Amino acid sequence: RIGELVTKPGLMALISDFLVPLEPFEKRLSQLRARGHGVVIFQTLDPQETEFKFEKDMLFEDIESGVTQFIDPATIRSGYLKKLRAHQTQLETITSKLGVKLVLARTDARLDHLLLQFLHERQ
Repeated sequence: RIGELVTKPGLMALISDFLVPLEPFEKRLSQLRARGHGVVIFQTLDPQETEFKFEKDMLFEDIESGVTQFIDPATIRSGYLKKLRAHQTQLETITSKLGVKLVLARTDARLDHLLLQFLHERQ
């Protein structure tokens, strides 16, 4: 009966960092909305990703590709934060346009508090 559950419109919660190319994501999100699904996105980001306050040169590893690179944080901080802000703005624009709730779920916040806050807002 899983097929029946998928075809009936309902609320879908997507949890990810959403640090992906947003054009294909927007298309898929639009398809969910066109099928009548309500969608809420919980974007999980670590404060170190959003603030990039690293001080010392260090080895960074892309978890998805396994590629490692030795980086001087001071050299890339400004460019990194600019690109992250542009990505976030694009994500906010997409979700707003499609009527999708976007919740920033920082990894230093309690998940139960975020979920309770979301549920209270829905009532």
